[in-house]
Amino acid sequence: MEPLPGDGWLAGTSKGVKNDRCLNLKVPAGVYEAVRVDSEQDTVDGVRQVQQWYAPGIGLVKSGEVGKPGLVLKSFTPGKE
Repeated sequence: MEPLPGDGWLAGTSKGVKNDRCLNLKVPAGVYEAVRVDSEQDTVDGVRQVQQWYAPGIGLVKSGEVGKPGLVLKSFTPGKE
């Protein structure tokens, strides 16, 4: 079952996780309709707030800790069927 916008869950040391629909997220690899997942992760240094964007059929296209530079998908080539 796929999570719907606004759903939340707990996973390991992450808490207060939710997702929202994000239309037309632009990264160097292109423009994707993606789901944003916000999480708070407990670490030895405190709590980190992380945002990740996932595009259907692609996977993770953008990820990063809030307020810091993150990672973005630079290119994507679909696999052969």
